Amino acid sequence: MPVVDLASDDMAAPPRQTGGYEDDDDEVQILTPAEVAAEAEAAAREAASSSEEIVVAVDGTTPSTTSLKRKRPRVETKAEPTECTICCEPCMISGRHRLVALKCGHLFGKKCIERWTNDKRTCPNCNTAVRRTDIRPLFSDHVAVVDNSGVEDMTQKYEAEKSKRIHVETELARAKLQVQMKTAEVTRLGGEVLKWKKMVADLRCKTVNDRFASESLATGTRENTQLNTSGRPGLVVVGPDRLSRPAWPIQSQPASSVSHDSTELERCRSEPAAAAASSSSLSQPSMATSNDPFAEAIQNYTPVFDFPLENARVFDIARSCSFLCVGESLGRDAYGVLMLSSRDPRHRMRVRAHSSPVRDLCINEKEDAALTVAFDGKLAVTNLHTQSVVLQLQLPPGRRQGWSCALSEDDPFAMYCGFQDGTVAKYDIRKPTDGEQGIVTSFSLPERQPVHSIQLFRGQAEPRAEGLAAATLQGLSVWTNVTDLSTDSSLHVVNRSRGLAAATPDSHVTIGGQCCSLSACRSSSSKMVVSSRSQGWAPAKHDVYDLRTLSSTPLLPTAVLLGHKTPPVFSRSAIWTEANGASAVASWCQDSQLVTIWDVANRREVRGPEPTGGNLASVSMPVVDIQHAVAGGDWSSRLALFGTMTARQLCVYRSGA
Repeated sequence: MPVVDLASDDMAAPPRQTGGYEDDDDEVQILTPAEVAAEAEAAAREAASSSEEIVVAVDGTTPSTTSLKRKRPRVETKAEPTECTICCEPCMISGRHRLVALKCGHLFGKKCIERWTNDKRTCPNCNTAVRRTDIRPLFSDHVAVVDNSGVEDMTQKYEAEKSKRIHVETELARAKLQVQMKTAEVTRLGGEVLKWKKMVADLRCKTVNDRFASESLATGTRENTQLNTSGRPGLVVVGPDRLSRPAWPIQSQPASSVSHDSTELERCRSEPAAAAASSSSLSQPSMATSNDPFAEAIQNYTPVFDFPLENARVFDIARSCSFLCVGESLGRDAYGVLMLSSRDPRHRMRVRAHSSPVRDLCINEKEDAALTVAFDGKLAVTNLHTQSVVLQLQLPPGRRQGWSCALSEDDPFAMYCGFQDGTVAKYDIRKPTDGEQGIVTSFSLPERQPVHSIQLFRGQAEPRAEGLAAATLQGLSVWTNVTDLSTDSSLHVVNRSRGLAAATPDSHVTIGGQCCSLSACRSSSSKMVVSSRSQGWAPAKHDVYDLRTLSSTPLLPTAVLLGHKTPPVFSRSAIWTEANGASAVASWCQDSQLVTIWDVANRREVRGPEPTGGNLASVSMPVVDIQHAVAGGDWSSRLALFGTMTARQLCVYRSGA
């Protein structure tokens, strides 16, 4: 093989060529003899791991063409976009600033050079005379430009969406304005409808009373004599057959023997003169004459304050009548106890206890704690002095939703909770354990329905024995003595359908209709009222019980009060004893939008305390809770509080000092 003399002058290394004719994939460099020797020595030392490939290229025809070559790594460079020499901004592939050229060959943005040629007729770079017609768009692939086609497309879409949004917002504002106008119109028409209803009721009352007076005069019956001498209607009863025959006073008759004919007299609920003189007597109970002591006692209740609420369901009045506690919304997903002073509602405090609306609330006898239960599965005890939650019990998972609660007056550590599965559980504050393990005693009702109300009472046979009354939608169950019951008591039976051991009631009565409330008298806890909602034409019913005689007689009501229409929601009634010894029952009348108070002894309704101008805004909302308390439990202090509450407002009235 011929030897190539690389050191000779004739074979001098040619200059490096870097022109565009070289192949980018095979770019080489000619080595000098010294470089060849160095590379050969390095290749000998690193033969096993050749990091660089040394290639000796030899031409087979002419020895002088033999050379050694080394590959160089290919460097890729990103072409920069062509800039417009007028605005120094990148030219685009489309749009107003797309790349164009003049006849002299210089490149510009289209909008820039067009603006330039409007003032000057020369090229900005070389001063060559040009015209506007000399501007030509370029389509060369060798010029780097910025592709803004996507930006232009997105800009057009954005403008289109912006126009649609403006159109939708305009339509929404127009729709809101129409809704406001229609709402105002509905409110106005509702007022007109109420006005016409009142006029119709007045005409009906006048017609019925005129017919009643004429028939009484013609027959000369004993009932007519009783009506004329008493000066007021008899038992108020609303039945399914309205607008039938004229009603007759049956003041001395029991509720079970009330005549079907008394429904029309109940419909008017007022004396003939009052019905003809007033246009606001729509199904309202009549106000008794000035010599009626019961009506005078009710008229003594005067408004104290009206307090706005967010979302309330229940409240309770302290035994001393010094403050009230409301189960109120305290913010988003925050509910608890709102404590208000009975004299000045500006003095108040809030304690968070639950994450769902409070279902029931009660204040203990010492007035230092409040017990609450909610659908979040917790039974909470709030200390009213420290304004903090001192105990929270997690209810059993199988019956997580608690509906009602009560605190014992005899046992300061006992508390009760009614569940949705028709059971009641007794807890001990000294043994705060979650779940089934914390239950001291269970009580099972025959109906598998929510226990919406529970009350504790004292019996007559055993004064120290504490009894329990619990109500579902269709029944009332009573246990005469729950003080000494425990989980191992022989009175417990195993309810196989529910898988638990529970005490069965000593007495049970099935209540027709929809039972919605069970309330006890504060001064005599054994006296209770069970209220049922009205259904269709059937009126509301209030059964008054005296549980002191339960051991000797069956569970039967001592009085049954029928009348008016109740709201479809759960609305609590109240029962108490006035200073003159008369028993009173208060409930909400849906027709008159007022509280109706019954004189239990005479089975007669009177209108409750008149609402003030501040709470007239909430009359369209039904009253969900009514409470009454006498300071100290008796009338020696001559102070009593009466309260009514809707979901949005609390109204408090005072009687006496």
